[in-house]
Amino acid sequence: RVAGFGHSAGGHLVTWLAGRKNLPATSVLAGGDPLQMLGVVNSGGLADLEASEPLTLKSCLAEIKGELIGEVSDARPDPLSDTSSDRLLPTGAVIYSVNGERDRIAPPALGDDFTAKAKQAGDKARVIVIPNEGHVELIAPGSDAFEKQVSLLKEILGED
Repeated sequence: RVAGFGHSAGGHLVTWLAGRKNLPATSVLAGGDPLQMLGVVNSGGLADLEASEPLTLKSCLAEIKGELIGEVSDARPDPLSDTSSDRLLPTGAVIYSVNGERDRIAPPALGDDFTAKAKQAGDKARVIVIPNEGHVELIAPGSDAFEKQVSLLKEILGED
């Protein structure tokens, strides 16, 4: 039984990992035996790279996007097809997107949009907005936001 947790850029990575089995066969990232996950907690994450770019700080995505996703080429006309988690739905995993109400790095709209796409694709997904919290509070041990995410992981694993 495997559940995943990722904060900020880690939210992108954990949702990508959950959808890895859906990579295009032509992708250099495809192959092997993808990890089967019961669910993930996307904590203030940038799961949809295209939607995130205009909403997050430039230093969090726009300034590194080319290095992250690679260049457009004849062999790879859409680099987001194998790098952005929203392009790898459905994952078959439960997806909880947790955002702080006052988060300027990963505003709640990103969790709302990714959750809607996941549900439309057939995944069980839910967004949780933590009132009066920002980005880093999500990973501050002992905070309400942190405890909520621990409970979500336990729920995914059937330990609640």
